[in-house]
Amino acid sequence: MKRELDPELAWGEDDRFTEWGEAIGRHLYPLGELDHGRFFLGIDEVGVIYLVETWVASFGPMPHAMENLVLGVVPRRIDEGYEPAGQPS
Repeated sequence: MKRELDPELAWGEDDRFTEWGEAIGRHLYPLGELDHGRFFLGIDEVGVIYLVETWVASFGPMPHAMENLVLGVVPRRIDEGYEPAGQPS
């Protein structure tokens, strides 16, 4: 899967990052995109990298997260039981 680390690729997705950050109790910041823009990548204040879409998954903490991204390891989905603000439950 192609990945590109450029926070500006998530331009206009502030609400998505804010809502999922609130749902999981973290501040999420744009990091780039995965799979030609199909998914966004985010990072939190402690260095955990996330896949952010209509659901959220974790690649784990740095530096292991970067290794997981490069090796194509599937992230662990962590949105079970969470709903981003403003979304129907």
